[in-house]
Amino acid sequence: MIREFYGGNDRIASIIRMIDTDTPVTDTELIAVLLDGLSPVCDSFETALLLIDRYGNMAGVCSAPTDELSGIEGVGRKGAQLLKVCGAAVSNILSENSSDDRRRLYTQDELVDYLCPYFVNEKVEKLYLLSLSAKYRVLGLRLIAKGDSDSLVFDKKLLIEEAIKRGASSVVLAHNHFISALPSAQDVILTNDICGILQRMGIKLHDHLIFCENKAKSMRKSGYIKPESSVIF
Repeated sequence: MIREFYGGNDRIASIIRMIDTDTPVTDTELIAVLLDGLSPVCDSFETALLLIDRYGNMAGVCSAPTDELSGIEGVGRKGAQLLKVCGAAVSNILSENSSDDRRRLYTQDELVDYLCPYFVNEKVEKLYLLSLSAKYRVLGLRLIAKGDSDSLVFDKKLLIEEAIKRGASSVVLAHNHFISALPSAQDVILTNDICGILQRMGIKLHDHLIFCENKAKSMRKSGYIKPESSVIF
């Protein structure tokens, strides 16, 4: 059925009809439409299948390095640029949705449910900062850093500036591991260091959640964050 869908000449119109009728559109179909017509010799659907096989999903494709994407047959420089713009647009939409001030996150379960989708099928470690108001309303969610499969480096100054810019009363850190949700010794040191900096600015570190295989461990609940900086739910 998918091959028949992509056999027509009006692929974008077909996608729009699917969207308008709430018909699910796969990542492969979306990528194929973006790349359609860019290569005179490569079928965009076959190229899309290759990209999904290599990077896992749409998010993985759009976050791949531009030069790497450009070197793939059927993508090229223009296709890589389209994919990167698409990824940036999705990121902006997610960020805007996350700042909906009607959304409140009171419990650890609610925080986990809210943040877990940002780590599904990820190939590298990522660190997010979730800013909350005094009444636990979501003020914003920002990707602070992206690393490799077993580590990441981030700028504490960027994290602090984001919390201040959002006017956060408290914040939640969230990052992912691939072997275990247990924090490393460095995770514990950095978390408590950040907690102290935030406290001096009147901002509470609500928690630091570590995700692994769709599960999460609370550093606050597990006792890894110093008691003097405790936050009561």
